[in-house]
Amino acid sequence: MASNSSLFMRILRAIIHRVWTVLFFLSVLSVLSLANHWWDVIASGYHVLQSWILAGIDLIRG
Repeated sequence: MASNSSLFMRILRAIIHRVWTVLFFLSVLSVLSLANHWWDVIASGYHVLQSWILAGIDLIRG
């Protein structure tokens, strides 16, 4: 009886480990996707700010 319980626990741990691995992979994938989206927004905002600063410098130099 003890070996059946041990076998059951090993199978249960293997299933939990597999589910945990898949969930971790999906979480990392979603974080990378979100970071990629926000990176585009940050980069475009930086380029807009840079163009405003350069336009302001051109106006001051006039």
